[in-house]
Amino acid sequence: MQRHHRDIANCVITDPPYVGFGFTAGNYIEAFQPYLNEIVRCAGEEGRVAISQPLARVKAYSNLLDTTIVLRIQDAFADHRGDDAYFLLSNPVTNKISTREEWRDVPATSHPNPRDVGKMATLIKVMSAPGDTILDPFCGSGAIGLAAVLLGRNYIGIELDPLRAEDARRRFVELGVKELDWRRGRDSNPR
Repeated sequence: MQRHHRDIANCVITDPPYVGFGFTAGNYIEAFQPYLNEIVRCAGEEGRVAISQPLARVKAYSNLLDTTIVLRIQDAFADHRGDDAYFLLSNPVTNKISTREEWRDVPATSHPNPRDVGKMATLIKVMSAPGDTILDPFCGSGAIGLAAVLLGRNYIGIELDPLRAEDARRRFVELGVKELDWRRGRDSNPR
């Protein structure tokens, strides 16, 4: 009996760490390749991928993802330090760029480099439609996921750092998002 492949997500949107996990400036592209292969696999048939990289690596990642589409999000950090974020886009659902969302009461984070949730909404709108499932395999404090959920998308976030994972979980709970604990296979936050 042949099993039908079910895509893990409609798209993968992620902002991976630029160092750590054995990544250095000298080996980053080679060391990240296995992760990139999984990201592309998880994006399924539609192949919608958005991945943040510093400007110095944008050209190399354009070749790896076979795309020339780069979305520059100005002043992308929550603390408004002025640094821009560059996301390489593969197969976006639209090329219409919208303005950032102005959400009040988005829970704060302890992450030292948090993205602005309202500005991540721009990315979510370009890459997905309401009801889509977004996978973020490097979710950090959950900024991409919070924007996704606030815009009516489903979200799967993965984070290996226990402190960051707990910070993201807390932010979702404070926002009123019902949590499903897949490890135990039951609803862990009933309402």
